[in-house]
Amino acid sequence: MVIILCGFMGSGKSFLVRKLQSAPNEGLFLDLDDVIFSKCRLDEKNLGELIEKRGWEYFREKEYQCLREILHGKTKDGKSVLLSLGGGALSERSLALIESMDNSYLIWLESSFEKCFERILREGDEKRPLLKKGKDYIHKLYLEREVLYSRSFLKLSEAERDSLETLGRLIELINQRREESE
Repeated sequence: MVIILCGFMGSGKSFLVRKLQSAPNEGLFLDLDDVIFSKCRLDEKNLGELIEKRGWEYFREKEYQCLREILHGKTKDGKSVLLSLGGGALSERSLALIESMDNSYLIWLESSFEKCFERILREGDEKRPLLKKGKDYIHKLYLEREVLYSRSFLKLSEAERDSLETLGRLIELINQRREESE
């Protein structure tokens, strides 16, 4: 099973991966931004610098290629995979890829814009290059991306994900939802 976390930047995707990773289990935990950075960087110190030097188009293409590699490569070894996407990784093309994969489930970590923006500000613009474009631009992106996130298999509120302690519990929630929809 591949569980793919989506949500706006600052919604807590990477935090949830780290939290679930600390509990003993048999899953594989990946952050797509980390995968991209480790595969694509040359002299860049962080993703912000990579994007600044090579551009968004380059970054989005590498993002899609890495997602495709993960979905096609990691699903064959029998382990559950928990993959955190970047806030803008979800596109029509990546949604089509995810939807075409058996046993892949997209989970939306829903958070209000204000909470996300507050977290983004704490991290600073070196980590979040879009901060340079201002709050109004970021809010517009939030509204545009919400449409894509809403196509997820399951939506988790902050309270629901705060109560998650293991990957096994998340898998139980997915199985429950699957049974309800059959």
